[in-house]
Amino acid sequence: MRDINIYKNMLWLFLDKVVIVLVQFTISVKIANEYSSELYGKYAYAISICAFVPVILEVLNNKIIKKKFSKGKDHINQLFKFTFFRIAISFIIVVIYYLYTYYLNGFDKLNIYILLFLINAFILSISSVIEVFYEFKLLSSLTVKISVISNLFVGVFQYIILSLSYSLKSIIIITILGSILRVILLSRKYFKSVEDIKLTRDKTLINTLNEGKYLWLATLSFIIYSQLDKLMIGEMLGMSSVGVYQVADRFYALGIIWIGIAKNSIFPKMILLQNNKIEYKNYIKKKVKYALLFSFVIIVGVFLFSSFVIENVYSSEFWEASKYLKLKSINIIILAIGILKVEHLSLFGGTRENTIVIFTSCIINIILNFILIPIYHIYGAIIATICSQFYSTILGTTLNKKLNSYYLLLLK
Repeated sequence: MRDINIYKNMLWLFLDKVVIVLVQFTISVKIANEYSSELYGKYAYAISICAFVPVILEVLNNKIIKKKFSKGKDHINQLFKFTFFRIAISFIIVVIYYLYTYYLNGFDKLNIYILLFLINAFILSISSVIEVFYEFKLLSSLTVKISVISNLFVGVFQYIILSLSYSLKSIIIITILGSILRVILLSRKYFKSVEDIKLTRDKTLINTLNEGKYLWLATLSFIIYSQLDKLMIGEMLGMSSVGVYQVADRFYALGIIWIGIAKNSIFPKMILLQNNKIEYKNYIKKKVKYALLFSFVIIVGVFLFSSFVIENVYSSEFWEASKYLKLKSINIIILAIGILKVEHLSLFGGTRENTIVIFTSCIINIILNFILIPIYHIYGAIIATICSQFYSTILGTTLNKKLNSYYLLLLK
């Protein structure tokens, strides 16, 4: 597996993420400027709640799925089992929330937004394992082309709907239609390449669930403290503050999209090099070095240009977001240092201990949010996130003898 294939795959994934972020950014700007910060805050709050669904589906961890694909040729059988499991779980989540809303909470705007986003997550679960398979094969160009088509469809129609002053509910319905289009195109593409489907009974699903349980708990803990800030800001400071913070978070998400792309593209090569210690070490050190250099460039860009961009794109009630973005951008350095930590531990052991560290950082984040948000408001939430990320990625890892192999590798 040559590096050129990895870089090509990364470029395709980067294109996908850029299109997604640009579409979401354009629509979020339109929503923020057309509606109040409070209504935009409810929209962002609903997105934060539903961000937990993909994480719940990660109980079938993507990294472990790729490892299973690398060890066997029966990809079709594995793919069907993994897909059915994810569809079943996401459907159960939709049903549970619908019953909860119907009998206990009522169908107000926020709950309708959440329910619609949950339906969208259910639809996307249908093709999620197909996308993992193409990532493993370094054929992301196939999925990216489909993703670009579906996202441009969504973006154009959402912009038209917003220009006609329709409700935010209509915006989410367009998102659902785009997801249906994505699933149809992806499924059609995959099954065109499948000649014979023979399903067999084995323990692949159970083994994958068992092998990935600690990675899943780590991912769940991470999403809790990465999304909890919006939920706690909403409860303590109100939906208007969530709306302002969401603007900063949109730009922050743009600044870190490359991290997930790099991890997904580099991991297959790590699997191949794991038995060659010297080559593996040099490969990891080189990639982390590049990640750090890139993170510094992004942070400098944020400090130089974020105020100008936000003040020229958003209405005045969102201008404070540039200050929050500058502070939160510091977190990118921490993410760059630990960019391949989880992947390394999944190959050489330590996922159980790493889960404990991440869960501890989640508790730290919750405590700090309760202490700092009432005092420092949104700044407090960002400080809590940076502190918990530092503990999770660096401090908690280096202090644990079973986990510090990653940093010892970088320092040798």
